[in-house]
Amino acid sequence: MEALAKKIVSRWVKRGFVEESQEEWYVYVLLERITTVCTFSAVVALGSLFSNIGCAFLFAIVLMYLRAYTNGHHAKTYLSCLANSCMIEVLGVLLCNYLTPILSFFLAFVSALIILILAPLNNEQIHFSPEEFEAVRTVCHKRLAILFILHVVLLPLLPVSAYCISLAMSADAFLLLVARQK
Repeated sequence: MEALAKKIVSRWVKRGFVEESQEEWYVYVLLERITTVCTFSAVVALGSLFSNIGCAFLFAIVLMYLRAYTNGHHAKTYLSCLANSCMIEVLGVLLCNYLTPILSFFLAFVSALIILILAPLNNEQIHFSPEEFEAVRTVCHKRLAILFILHVVLLPLLPVSAYCISLAMSADAFLLLVARQK
């Protein structure tokens, strides 16, 4: 994937779309985007084998939405990240079949508390300045509030969708706890 990103950005530089001094940064950003799209696609495709595509998509998108600002455990290699993401997705969509509204609310509530207390996690992968930390924390809390309210609203209307949200919140809280133990 890195070779592909370098090749694309090299063409952008040759065509004058990107300054040569910014080439490395563009390669990094493009590689991150390609990796995210590939991982997301693989995870949702795998999850849809164990549940419906909507549940697989919702679980994955909610987890990505939260993890973008909470941080938490990061695998050391892309393949181990992909394997972990696939395991979390399969477990999440499988558990959707066994939740009840009360259990889902309990999971969402406890997960929200853990995320509020621990996130964003400032660890060896990401180093926030105090200003960055507060800015990220604010966004993290807003996203968490949105998801919690969405969970509560969906619980009586579309319970399985609410279950996906509470399980994604639980997965994020779990990844924060794992990272904190290191």
